[in-house]
Amino acid sequence: MSADTSPAIELRGASKTFRIPSGGLHTAVRDLDLAVGRGEFVAVVGPTGCGKSLTSTLVSGLEEPTEGEVLVAGEPVRGVGDKVGFVLQQDATFPDGVREEGHGLTAETASDRPPRRGSPTRNGVPGGPRRRT
Repeated sequence: MSADTSPAIELRGASKTFRIPSGGLHTAVRDLDLAVGRGEFVAVVGPTGCGKSLTSTLVSGLEEPTEGEVLVAGEPVRGVGDKVGFVLQQDATFPDGVREEGHGLTAETASDRPPRRGSPTRNGVPGGPRRRT
C-alpha cells in the first residue's frame, strides 16, 4: 500500500510489556490492531490503565512496541518523528516557579508570585503560570 492510500495510523499486532520492580513482566497492551484513515477522527476511550495513553506513546514514537508494528502514513515508526503531535495527559511544561526569559531559565521565588486565593486562575490565566508559559 502506498503512503497515499495507507491509513494515517496503523498498529498491527502491537504489544507492549514492561518489567515491574519485582522482576516480573506486565503486559500493558496485547495484540492491538488499529487502523485510522486519513481525515478520520477517532476517540480512544476506556477505563484507567487500559492502554489509551500507551497507544499514543507507541504512535508518537516515545515508546517502541515489544511486538508488532506501528506505522504512520505507511512508514514504520522508528523513534520520535515529525509527522505526529502528541499532548501528554499531565502538563509537561516547566514546574510552577520556573519560566523561560528569552536567554535562559529563571526561577521565581514564592515572594515573587501573588498568593493563591482558592481561585482556579492565577494572574487571570486558567491554570496559572504553567498554562501561560
